[in-house]
Amino acid sequence: MYTYFPEEGTDTCKVSFDFEFVEEEDKIIIKQLTIDGEKGCIGHNKSISLLIRNRAIQDLPLEELTEAGCKKASSCSQQLSKALELLVEQRKK
Repeated sequence: MYTYFPEEGTDTCKVSFDFEFVEEEDKIIIKQLTIDGEKGCIGHNKSISLLIRNRAIQDLPLEELTEAGCKKASSCSQQLSKALELLVEQRKK
């Protein structure tokens, strides 16, 4: 289990991203993602979770996720990309 919290003061709707994952060979596979947010569309959270479920972080288009903006300064997709990058970094240690 890995929980990502956006940096304090970040203008985003999401409060936390909770990941369940497994490691297989050199890949980190996301088994489940739960996004907690005070605002924003619940359907968006569910869609993102379904799109990355059972996929390796290394196979996801993280750079493209950072390009998706919203009315907030930092979109859900941008925060997701940061969370996944940090998870990969932590597992390398």
